[in-house]
Amino acid sequence: MSQYQINRPDVMMESFEGEVIIIHMKRGNYYSLRGSAPLIWDIIGQGCSLEKTGDYLAARYPAQEEEVRGSLRNLVEELIAEDLIVPLTAAPTTSDQTCSQVKADGPFVPPLLERYTDMQELLLLDPIHEVDETGWPARKVQDEG
Repeated sequence: MSQYQINRPDVMMESFEGEVIIIHMKRGNYYSLRGSAPLIWDIIGQGCSLEKTGDYLAARYPAQEEEVRGSLRNLVEELIAEDLIVPLTAAPTTSDQTCSQVKADGPFVPPLLERYTDMQELLLLDPIHEVDETGWPARKVQDEG
């Protein structure tokens, strides 16, 4: 079963008003997840397999099962291509029951991932990228010579 996890610490996110904003700190891109994408992101973030995610969504939206499963595959391919999720490297710790506890409200809306690069240079210049193990910015060592 295919399982993925959010690509931490390279990826940071914030969720609000039915949208998830994601920043890829190494690439300097930021993203918007809308439609059913925040729901799918939440389910993947809990460590649920893609198969169980597809089953959950298909059960939630039975009249649109083919569209739901196709949309899930497409979104996951985009998330992988953008390096926002990576294969789960540890043994799964999430039960199938946990995956089905995520709440889906309203009708199915196809997931949408939008990528923005307009702040890429600014995000990559951010000194927070140069941090030590405690998370504080590290000073660059000056060459003596």
